[in-house]
Amino acid sequence: MESESDLLRPIRKRQLGRIGPLPANLALVPVDFETDRLDEALIGTGFDPEVPAFFAWLGVTCYLTREAVRSTIGQISAVAAPGQCSTTGTPAPGESIPRHAAFSRTPYPSSDTQ
Repeated sequence: MESESDLLRPIRKRQLGRIGPLPANLALVPVDFETDRLDEALIGTGFDPEVPAFFAWLGVTCYLTREAVRSTIGQISAVAAPGQCSTTGTPAPGESIPRHAAFSRTPYPSSDTQ
């Protein structure tokens, strides 16, 4: 599954199509990280929290508010089965993501509590 805003989803689909046919098991999930809930969007598109998953959130967080980043990481933690992991490629503006937060189900800590 890949999540994109409604605006970017057609562009992403064309980009992916250039490298070959899209896999039958690929779902492009519409989500606006500032206003939508990723967990609800994933479940609504057929995501099964009992199936192993890896969440890669790359090149996105630098464009979002701190609140959206925290909320989305919490939603990933809520929907992921125990033992699953996630990673992010860029921190939110003005923050760094501690190593343990990027690879665990712990709540995303704010910089003022580290």
